[in-house]
Amino acid sequence: MTSPAFSELIKDLQQEMGTVTEIKDSNRASPFKDHLNMVAEGMGGLQWVVFEGKPADYVAEILGGVQLFGNRVLKEYKEKSVANPPSLSTSID
Repeated sequence: MTSPAFSELIKDLQQEMGTVTEIKDSNRASPFKDHLNMVAEGMGGLQWVVFEGKPADYVAEILGGVQLFGNRVLKEYKEKSVANPPSLSTSID
């Protein structure tokens, strides 16, 4: 899957994934750093199209990282009455 046509097809996706990573990296001190890490990890799952092995295995591995950061967010908001945990639970499941 490294043909020039395929590379051109996914160029915009790769660019946007890079943008998400830049946003995450430039906000390491943010109180929302775990939220940003979760989103960036999830975006990594879109790379299954270039993964040489079984895509399901790759996505399952990525989902582990998403859940790690998602659990941190859930723990942080456990005793607060905010809308983040319900929407977060839906995105992880």
